[in-house]
Amino acid sequence: MKHFDGVESRNETEAEVGIVGPFVVPDKLHFTKLNDNNDFLQKESNVKEENQKLRDKLINMEAAKNQTEDKFQSTTNRSDSLSNQLEESEKSIANLKAELDTFRRTNEMVEGQVERQKSINEIFYNQLSLTKVEQKETCEKFHSQDLESENKTKPLTWFRNLEI
Repeated sequence: MKHFDGVESRNETEAEVGIVGPFVVPDKLHFTKLNDNNDFLQKESNVKEENQKLRDKLINMEAAKNQTEDKFQSTTNRSDSLSNQLEESEKSIANLKAELDTFRRTNEMVEGQVERQKSINEIFYNQLSLTKVEQKETCEKFHSQDLESENKTKPLTWFRNLEI
């Protein structure tokens, strides 16, 4: 080995291996390949992590989608049920309105009949009152005629009693 200014010269083998003095210095190409390989492994690891995150995110999104679909189906079923109940309620309301109208007409008819019956009762009451008055008058006439008749027969009876 030759020494130049305190630096040992390298032979061909040392230059290829990259040994300078007691230290091993990797050549640039080898270091670059290792560095590139390390970067590739790091990138591959990052890609795997990203893929796993994306899979997890996809699984969560599918679960959320299924949950949303279940809620939607449940809401749709409830909506259908409520629509059916509303339809039945509307039918019931229509039937009850028809019944109410029937009851109102019946009530009006009954009220009309009651008013007619009141009028008839009033006519009968007036006729009864008139008949009672006529009966009383007739009774009074009869009684007065009876008294007259009795008075006419009394003097004769008195007179007859005198003659005896």
